[in-house]
Amino acid sequence: MQAIRQRFLDGLEERLAEMESLVDLLDDPNSASRVWAEIRMRVHRIAGVAGSLGFAALGARAAQIDNAIEAMPQQGAPLKDATLRAAMDSLLDDIDEILEIESAA
Repeated sequence: MQAIRQRFLDGLEERLAEMESLVDLLDDPNSASRVWAEIRMRVHRIAGVAGSLGFAALGARAAQIDNAIEAMPQQGAPLKDATLRAAMDSLLDDIDEILEIESAA
């Protein structure tokens, strides 16, 4: 299990950079729908594994974002939702904090 946890942590920095880049692309209304789909794919993966590797809060936040993105089209909500973007910012901050803590350990 420790090896899986370490692999997760090793890939977390790359995921952070990818998601930060994707969030920056959300301002373009022509690509927002596609960008949210890309973000959802990434947070879904985090939600699926983070909790079992000792990062329950990260997994829970990722799952909330995953569910919110999935529900957006059904709710007719704009894909530039400020609440969802704020949740993404918090998720990115959480990942950054985990990386800092793990690098200091």
